Amino acid sequence: MGFKVSKEGKAKIILIIGILFTLFVVFSVAAIVYTERPEFCTTCHIMDPYYESWQASTHAEVNCIECHYDPGLKAHIKGKIVGLVQVAQYLTGRYSEKPKAEVSDAACLREGCHKKEELVNRTVEFGNTIEFAHAVHLESPGKDMRLRCTNCHSQSTYEEHIKVDTNTCFLCHFKNVGEDELSKQCLNCHKKIKAVGSHKEYIEEGMSCSQCHEEVKSGNAEVRRQVCYFCHEDRGTIDKIGDRALLHKAHIYENKVDCISCHDFIKHN
Repeated sequence: MGFKVSKEGKAKIILIIGILFTLFVVFSVAAIVYTERPEFCTTCHIMDPYYESWQASTHAEVNCIECHYDPGLKAHIKGKIVGLVQVAQYLTGRYSEKPKAEVSDAACLREGCHKKEELVNRTVEFGNTIEFAHAVHLESPGKDMRLRCTNCHSQSTYEEHIKVDTNTCFLCHFKNVGEDELSKQCLNCHKKIKAVGSHKEYIEEGMSCSQCHEEVKSGNAEVRRQVCYFCHEDRGTIDKIGDRALLHKAHIYENKVDCISCHDFIKHN
């Protein structure tokens, strides 16, 4: 004997299912909207210092996901999945005290943010005497080098959110540069001093910056073999440390490793 449902009963079941489905959709949308708010990041206490540095930064009006999610629906969905995994790790106590997050060039150059065309045609002042041109750095500054935005606008610490890390500047401009070439490198950045006060006179006379300024450069940003063991165990992989092109391709562009994670520091006084 089968169980029969009246028309009124079927209508009620369909109504209940419709209400439940509607509630599920509304709840899901609300959850997505809420979890994409910057304030949600502080649900995990380890995010507090990063949130505070974001609030004090020039990107304070930009939602976190605008930088940390690549443009497009596929990237957005991937970002949500990664975020859910991080929440699960936090709730189960399997999280890292230093969370890992990336900012891709595509996120920086997305519609409504930084336009590559505008950056290429614009020179910005950095400090008192430095003129910085994005054009040189956005292209290929070296035959085996391709930089990302965050190579210079570092995200390695939470004290300064997406702040220019001058250690990267010193590494690129001073590595393997001898005393006879120092002045050329100095004037590549400190362009204004060519026409300011006594510096103009000294430059016209052909004097070297290091004749007056001691310790312009200290160190040579070596890559110590033992640093490789922090990430790699295979000796065959580590033996490739001399292949500059391969190392830059694998670390800088493909795996987004900060330059100073491998290189020693260069001091510039």
